[in-house]
Order: sequence, then C-alpha cells, then structure tokens
Amino acid sequence: MRGSRQTSISNTPRPADRIEHMTIRLLIIDDHPIVRLGLAALLSLQGDIEVIGTVGSGQDALSKISSIPIDIVLVDLRMPGLSGVDTLLKIKEIDPRTRSIVLSSFEHDEEIYAAVKAGAKGYLHKEAPAEEILNAIRAVYSGREAFPRRIAERLSCRNMTAGLSEREASASTRCKRID
Repeated sequence: MRGSRQTSISNTPRPADRIEHMTIRLLIIDDHPIVRLGLAALLSLQGDIEVIGTVGSGQDALSKISSIPIDIVLVDLRMPGLSGVDTLLKIKEIDPRTRSIVLSSFEHDEEIYAAVKAGAKGYLHKEAPAEEILNAIRAVYSGREAFPRRIAERLSCRNMTAGLSEREASASTRCKRID
C-alpha cells in the first residue's frame, strides 16, 4: 500500500492502439538471471500481464522487440554491452509505441535524467515493493508516467533550474539535492 502513495502518476489518456488488447505484453531486460526470474514469477501471476520474455542484454532485447510486439519493457540501466539508456533509445527507433520503465539499483541524478530523456516513462528502485512495480506497469501501459515522489521532485527541480546559471540553480532553496 505504501508504494502506491509514493508514486506520482500523470493523467495522460490511454492511446487508442493500447485499448485493443487488455493483456500487457511485457519484456524484462536485466543482466542478472535471478532478477529476471523473480520478476517473471511475480508478473506471471497477474491476469493482465503476459511476460513475453526475459533477456540478459540490450542487444537481445532489440532482437525480441523487432520480432514480437511489446507494450512495456522493464529495463536495468547498468548492463554490460549496450547500456540501459542506449537500449531505450534503440527501442524507440524500432517501435516508438513500446513504453519503458527503468528498474535499477541506482538513483543517481544524471542516470535518471538520461533515462527520462531516452524515453523512460517510469523509474523504480529494485527495492520497490511488488505493488509499486505492478502499479507502475499498469500506469505506464495506460499512457501515464510512474515515478516515486523523490524522483518526481528531482525531475521537477531539474526542469525548474534548466537555463539557470550554476550559481542561480544552487541558490534555489526548493531544489536542494535529495540524495
């Protein structure tokens, strides 16, 4: 329950092409086999989510997305070979309708901003409760964004201070680093 209150979700309407089927076709991209296995086990229990596959690299994900329609990808940022951000950028080229949620062990500002800039519609820590992950998947599938409050605030501050000098940005009392 706690996780659902912490997530900021926008009110963007569901795109028409997503309404045709009610099962969320999902791909898990993570270089750790136990993470893929655990997520697949959790998500497979949901009646509205179909785990299309699990892959251990960005390159394998691109091959899968090229051959099978995927609604949502859960992607780790730090993977050997093709990084999570580079994977997100290439996914947008292959199928711009595929939406992505980053699931990472890290919450460094620059990685978060790079992921969002690359098209991530959600960003969760790997320690997020199962309910928060499920809520995020459903929200992003419905055309909304899903970011925990602490990350949404950091993104908001980044947008507020864009274009300011370093001195002006550091003087902002509302946007102090939250790490």
